[in-house]
Amino acid sequence: MNKTNYWYFSRFVAGLILSFSLLGHTVANQALPKHYPQQFDFDGTVDNVNIAKQIINISGNPYEMTLTTIAYDRKGNTTSLLNLNSKTKVGVQLTPYIEGQKRVVSKIWILPANYELDTKPL
Repeated sequence: MNKTNYWYFSRFVAGLILSFSLLGHTVANQALPKHYPQQFDFDGTVDNVNIAKQIINISGNPYEMTLTTIAYDRKGNTTSLLNLNSKTKVGVQLTPYIEGQKRVVSKIWILPANYELDTKPL
């Protein structure tokens, strides 16, 4: 095998390894029950919830909520925001973007403990 063929072969193998590692991550995240949305605006771990100030801290970042923010348990039933304990894994959807208005947390799903977070704070 000459140098050129070796170079292409090693890039091919590296590409396969990367593809399979990403495929495993995607499959793990798609293993959620059907009542979960297909994607979240972001996910993370709850640090604390302050109902009075309408703030939820997720993965070290504060996000605003409203009185209409809905939380869902693992079975898809609505639950109290007070059930979001510290270290609970959650998926979050924000209000739609409207120019000149803040996006706030509209829906929160409690995620299974084995869910692999893909945290991207806003």
